[in-house]
Amino acid sequence: MERMSEEKYLRVKDKMKRIKNFKWFLVMGFVASVFMIGFSAFLYSNEAQYSFVPITIFLATTLGLWIIIGFENITVFKSNFFLGKSWEERQIEKYMNKNKK
Repeated sequence: MERMSEEKYLRVKDKMKRIKNFKWFLVMGFVASVFMIGFSAFLYSNEAQYSFVPITIFLATTLGLWIIIGFENITVFKSNFFLGKSWEERQIEKYMNKNKK
């Protein structure tokens, strides 16, 4: 019984660490996005001859960053989304039962 509670504690501790890291990733993503959009606006306001390319690169990078943040959100908060812990436990139990026979 004590082992179960210790495993649960370690799982919860790991989950809290992942949530904390996600929040830092979110804040840094926001700061980077503000910087990139601001820099793009600055380049656009100068109306330089080749300003379209850097603007496109900065905005595409911002979009890519938020797509990555979205995937990170799924992995942190929806951990059983695809092949989660319950699937893993079922497979372990399946192979253990197979070896008993």
